[in-house]
Amino acid sequence: MTTRDDGPGHPGPPVNVMLRPIATPLPAGLLALAVASILLAALELGWIPPTEGHAVAFGLLLLVVSLQFVGSVVAYLARDPVASTALGVLAGTWAAVALSKLTSPPGATSAGLGVLLVGACVLLWVPALVGLPDKVLPCIVFVLAGLRFLLTGIYQLTSAPAWETVTGIVGLVVCACALYCAFAALYQDARGQRGVPPLMRRGGARTSEAAALGVDAEQVASEPGVRGQL
Repeated sequence: MTTRDDGPGHPGPPVNVMLRPIATPLPAGLLALAVASILLAALELGWIPPTEGHAVAFGLLLLVVSLQFVGSVVAYLARDPVASTALGVLAGTWAAVALSKLTSPPGATSAGLGVLLVGACVLLWVPALVGLPDKVLPCIVFVLAGLRFLLTGIYQLTSAPAWETVTGIVGLVVCACALYCAFAALYQDARGQRGVPPLMRRGGARTSEAAALGVDAEQVASEPGVRGQL
């Protein structure tokens, strides 16, 4: 693409801008969150025996962590600090949970893991609350995921079965919400139907949808990427 970088009353030389389109990593990251939530909810609600904890841990490491880590890197390249930070925190937290399950007896709790999960809740809520006015539904999913970390952390610290049950129920809610947001984001990007199904994008996140329909030459002349938000 060739455009001009014109100052006030002073036409400038042509500016060549190379545009590299990047697919949104949100669907992959949110689908990975749904998988992690349902796997752990199955353990917490007793749908699968505690002895299957190692299988759950391998699923977290091989599928969930890898998808969310790659999603975080791609979101950084897309210049979206909210999505990149949230997916990075999720990837690191699931890795810690998986390693804890691999190195602990089935059904055991850990105060150290509990403290880490409470801290992960705070870390995840920071980008979620910052992005909430623009990316409403995805950030609500991140808030719910943070709440799940908080409840799981309380269970790990107290070993009370009631907290484990509550955590499993919240995990099912997180799974359902993440599945919807992943489907909506993927459908919008694949079919080019902006706003259907709704993700309640506003502000900068809503204007980023226009990147698929056209490029603002004045903005592109001074910006290194196509869009600022996913």
